[in-house]
Amino acid sequence: MIWRSRARSACAATNLADGSGALYGTAVVGGDCAIQPLYGCGVVFKLTPSASGYTFSVLHAFQGGDDGSWPVAGLIADKNGALYGTTQYGGGSANDGTVFKLTPSRSGYSESVLYAFAGGNDGALPVACLTSDKRGALYGTTSSGGAANSGTIFTLTPSASGYSERVLHTFLGGSDGADPVAGLIIGKTGILYGTTQSGGTYGVGSVFAFKR
Repeated sequence: MIWRSRARSACAATNLADGSGALYGTAVVGGDCAIQPLYGCGVVFKLTPSASGYTFSVLHAFQGGDDGSWPVAGLIADKNGALYGTTQYGGGSANDGTVFKLTPSRSGYSESVLYAFAGGNDGALPVACLTSDKRGALYGTTSSGGAANSGTIFTLTPSASGYSERVLHTFLGGSDGADPVAGLIIGKTGILYGTTQSGGTYGVGSVFAFKR
C-alpha cells in the first residue's frame, strides 16, 4: 500500500492518507469506553472515499486501561499499512501514556501496546506524533517525566521479542528547554529536530537539534 504521509517528518503525518485516498486520524475523546461512558477514551478512525462522499469507520476504540486513552497526536504508517501513534493517558496503573500499533488484517485492525510509560525517568504523557527511521525505530517526545520532570526524547527499537525504550535526552528546564509537546523531524544526517513549549533562554520555549 502506498502512503502519502511523510513518515520521517513526524507531524505532517497528522493528515494521513493511503494510495486509495482514504484518510486516517485520531479523536481524543469519543468511542465506546466503559470507564468513561460519557466522553469516551478516544478512537482511531478512517474515512473511505466513494462517489457519494466519505464513509466513517472506527478502527479502534480505546478502553482507557492497558490499551491507552486520549490519542492526542496523529498517526504514522509503515509500508505494510500498520498504524502507529501515542496516547496521552492509560497504559496500566501508571496511567502515563502509551505508544501503540494497529496491525491490519482481513477482519480489521488489532491494537498492541508497544510501550507503556511508567511516569518516571522513562517519560510521561506523550502528546506528539511519532517519526521513524529506515530501520523501523520509532522516535518521539514526552511532555512530562524524565529526571527533571520536564519531558524527554525517546526511541523505541524493534527486535524479535518486541520494542525496547531508551531515553535519548531528558530536558532539564532553563536554557535546555522543557515540556516538548510536538514531534520530531529526522534530518538527512540523522539529527533530530524539535521544539519545547517552555524553557529556553527567555523561558518561552526553544528549537533544538539533537545528535543521536
